[in-house]
Amino acid sequence: PQLPASRQSFASVPRYVEMLVVADESMARFHGTGLRRYLLTVLATAARSFRHGSLGNPVELRVTRLVVLGQDTPGPPVTSNAAQMLRNFCQWQKGLNVPDEDSPLHFDTAIFFTRQDLCGAATCDTLGMADVGTVCDPERSCAIVEDDGLQSAFTAAPELG
Repeated sequence: PQLPASRQSFASVPRYVEMLVVADESMARFHGTGLRRYLLTVLATAARSFRHGSLGNPVELRVTRLVVLGQDTPGPPVTSNAAQMLRNFCQWQKGLNVPDEDSPLHFDTAIFFTRQDLCGAATCDTLGMADVGTVCDPERSCAIVEDDGLQSAFTAAPELG
């Protein structure tokens, strides 16, 4: 059956995920003045996977805030223990969010980039971590990514989604 012309199908409705992007001091030291451009490039690459036709309905990632941590902007405690780092960041980012969806300071998810080697229970091969299926939970919609170059986009994409 044909849909009435005035109704949009679910798949044609634009979907957006607004993001807080945080980079720690190790990222600032490594990337220098090119850090913001670098992060936006990584995230633009990650965003392509959210526009893939297999999703049925493309999702646009929007960076609403980009914070670089340093002496003037303290952040969560950074640790090599990936699970602890994720908990620290998730707790910390809640304090930055504005509940009002219409506020330009509101975000749906937060992602933390670090050059710190992230370690799991047995090895330090962990490149990123997030809780599965939490993008709609403001308490737990967060991810951490160990920066290892532009391929960090391929770590960030599944951690966000």
